[in-house]
Amino acid sequence: MVVTDDGFHERDPRDEESGQVDLVNWLHRIHPKAWAATFHVPNGGYRARKTAARMKLLGVKRGVPDLIMLLPRGDHCGLAIELKRSEGRYKASDDQWLWLDRFTASGFMAVCCRVSEAPDVICSYLNEGKSD
Repeated sequence: MVVTDDGFHERDPRDEESGQVDLVNWLHRIHPKAWAATFHVPNGGYRARKTAARMKLLGVKRGVPDLIMLLPRGDHCGLAIELKRSEGRYKASDDQWLWLDRFTASGFMAVCCRVSEAPDVICSYLNEGKSD
């Protein structure tokens, strides 16, 4: 289990999906306004062939980041995060890097990070543009 100073608890660092659930719960608890502006695009995971075909017709695209926060900070119009599990393999696909580049070109801060690193990324983003 990963526990950070700001109260983030990651139950299973080997599982990206449960880590994302833990991260979203942490965001809701610690930064409710940011949580309200954050969403997940359900473009990953296993789907039955018929469901996958339907999702593709609806516009689902491979590689879209896991979490998107529509909350402007500093010079950015939002934050896009591609999450990777905290332990084990850490490799984004070419499609994921392409989408991160697209988000960056559109004015977002776009990052790929481990779930355990995400609270620091989010807090840093939320503090962007604040004067000391």
